Amino acid sequence: MNIVMSSIDHNIANLEVREKFSLTNSAMSEIYQELKSYDDISGCVIISTCNRTEIYLSMGEEAVLNPFEVLCEMRNVDMEPYQGRYITKENDEAVHHLCEVACGLRSQIWGEDQILSQVKNALAFARECGATDSVLEVLFRNAISAAKKVKTTVVFKNFEDNASKRAANIVKNQFPNGKVLVIGNGAAGRSVCEFLLEQGISVTMTKRTYKHSDNIIPAKAETIEYAARYEQLSRFDACVSATMSPHHTITYDKIIHLEKIPKLFIDLAVPRDIDPKIEQMDGILYYNIDDISQGAVHERHKIQMVQVNQILEKYIHDFYHWCSYKENKVGVV
Repeated sequence: MNIVMSSIDHNIANLEVREKFSLTNSAMSEIYQELKSYDDISGCVIISTCNRTEIYLSMGEEAVLNPFEVLCEMRNVDMEPYQGRYITKENDEAVHHLCEVACGLRSQIWGEDQILSQVKNALAFARECGATDSVLEVLFRNAISAAKKVKTTVVFKNFEDNASKRAANIVKNQFPNGKVLVIGNGAAGRSVCEFLLEQGISVTMTKRTYKHSDNIIPAKAETIEYAARYEQLSRFDACVSATMSPHHTITYDKIIHLEKIPKLFIDLAVPRDIDPKIEQMDGILYYNIDDISQGAVHERHKIQMVQVNQILEKYIHDFYHWCSYKENKVGVV
């Protein structure tokens, strides 16, 4: 086994840096196809979320590669300015790191649930692109199983929950009887919408007419066409945006001419959906994903880490047992 990974995450890279390495499925697919030309690389899985971009490589025993350098090459980005903004781990450390990521222990919000499905989706997409090998398949499946066990065994505090719930709470505290526009009806957008509706707050979501299959709108939420968002923006007290768009969904230049604009903007996307210049406008409250997630890790988590590590030890042992069996069977992993 020769596993190496590199990570750019919220602990060492600010939002501006993470934006540069945030990857859409289309971009990841291109990277996977290019990596197939590397003789030393037998498998790859990329995790790209709001908090992190991580690239895991499974390689030949004698191969030596820096995944971050590979990622920069694929993205045509100069690596030098980002020294100190990423970490690289090999073998044992890489295995343990992935298990902690899947459990939500390295998220901005301690123990958050969304990362587990994101890790599962990352593996599934890499598999769909023909990028994984047996080592990464088994490693990721064990990490996912470990995370599921942790979620059913270790009790995390309810108020810590996730970024969507925190965003909804901010809206509720500012405008308990307000009207909210949610841009994006993916998982994060729907989650914010559902939390707000539970509080009795009026919510309108954007939808796109040419993406009927993707327009999953929670019950009781109103809708407007995405293209009409600027025309309708003056109706709302708050705006929350959570899309995977590479472009801003709300721009400064488009809203400065409006007669009335929302007093609260919350951006849950990476790269950012809402133009950061809006934060400088008088009377506007503006939150990005890092603002939402601040202060999530507390001293008591050290106690929970003991419980978590006991669980992880079993699944990590199972992975190494499989590696040993494979090595004895075929002579090399």
